[in-house]
Amino acid sequence: MFSTVKNVAKHSLIYGLGDMMTKLVAFILIPLYTHYITTDDYGALELINLCSYIVGFIIAMGISQSVVRFYFDFDEEEKQHEVISVALISVWVLTVLGFILLYSASDIFSGIIFQSEEYTALFRIMFATLAVTTCSEIPLDYMRIKQESLRYISVSMVRVFFTLVLNIVFIVYYGLGVQGILLGGLLANLIVGSYLVFFILKRIRLSFSVPLLKKMLAYSLPLIWSWIGGFMMHFSDRFLLQRLATLSDVGVYALGYKFGLLLNVLVYSPFSKSWAPKQFEIANEKDAPKTFARIFTYLCFLQFFVTLGISVIISDLLRIISEESYHGAARYVPLLLVAYNFNGAYHFIQFALLQKKRTGLLAIATLGCGIFNIALNLFLIPSMGPWGATLTTLVSFALLFGITYVLAQRLFYIPLEFIRLGKMIFLGLLLYFCIDTLWFDNAYLGVLLRGLAACTFPLLLFPLGFYGEDEKEKLKEFTKSLKKRFA
Repeated sequence: MFSTVKNVAKHSLIYGLGDMMTKLVAFILIPLYTHYITTDDYGALELINLCSYIVGFIIAMGISQSVVRFYFDFDEEEKQHEVISVALISVWVLTVLGFILLYSASDIFSGIIFQSEEYTALFRIMFATLAVTTCSEIPLDYMRIKQESLRYISVSMVRVFFTLVLNIVFIVYYGLGVQGILLGGLLANLIVGSYLVFFILKRIRLSFSVPLLKKMLAYSLPLIWSWIGGFMMHFSDRFLLQRLATLSDVGVYALGYKFGLLLNVLVYSPFSKSWAPKQFEIANEKDAPKTFARIFTYLCFLQFFVTLGISVIISDLLRIISEESYHGAARYVPLLLVAYNFNGAYHFIQFALLQKKRTGLLAIATLGCGIFNIALNLFLIPSMGPWGATLTTLVSFALLFGITYVLAQRLFYIPLEFIRLGKMIFLGLLLYFCIDTLWFDNAYLGVLLRGLAACTFPLLLFPLGFYGEDEKEKLKEFTKSLKKRFA
């Protein structure tokens, strides 16, 4: 079991470091955005980006999602490469056709979202970027399958570097505002995308199989509905806030949401890059259920730890990095982080539905929760504004996890360690409410001391009897190895 945990942890750490560097750059850009872009413009940028998420997945028909699942159906390298090739050709063809259609309809999107054609040029830039990033998905999936985590994050860091440099040039030097942000993203993705095309064509001999494509589509098409449901849950609140509140509310809430999403960036995203292909490898092993349960506990541990850390420093952090008009975003962050704890748990527990190729059930559950999310937003936002959107996000994600848990456990039972999970939740809440009572006039001192207080979380789990004997033994071995290394 621990060998599997070690392997997943190793690659997750590498992915995590890459994602942390990416997020660091995003934090560097926050003061730039908040000083050079109004809350209205920030809200408009958020809505444009959200449009790209949903149309991108629909264009590619979710084929990328089927690559990892079908790759491990075969042992022969030739067949495995065929899976990659079929996905590659299909996505590229669909993306080119989709881009032509979307580019010509940019004015329509601008009219629907903003009731004006003023943003047509921005939608055209966004759709061009979307085409490039969609064509890059399969090469990146292949790197994850082959566990080439260092290459993967190297590509990501190059993209981040060019995005940072180009954003600064376009926003500060040329004063292009939102247009500069989108242009910087387009050029950075073009540079990286060119390399990825060269990389995959060097590794894979192109071939095509219509029967295999049909199987992959049968698996992936229901995921489009699942993704649409997920989109409703993740992003519909910004659109509804625009209509039922103000564009400024969208900008402030969007900044708070980015910190909630930080849990996904720092924990679940790097973990899933390693775990997504690995879970299909170990599913048929004798102790697979126990391995899944232990890894779920470790995932929750990391999520709770990061949630606590961000929640206690967010008020002081926003005082440092943003203008006063954005400080109100801090109030929404803790509950959004809790919501993303449920989101990470949901993605982990849905494995059984993916393994058994029951993506239809997943689509029904997610789409149903997405519809519920919109209905609750419509009910709460008019009277509560961003608070209504925050509460809706939390309730919707918790509901989706509960439904998926019931469905998945019937197909692949995972004996979750509820007592250990309960101890973490109890301690996390206790520490949060204790640390939250502290106030520091100096925001920098507040970030430092609150952050240090949150770091006691792993240590305080010892007197609660959280750690098992096998884990204590591994911790001792790890401590001894560190002493030898630095002795």
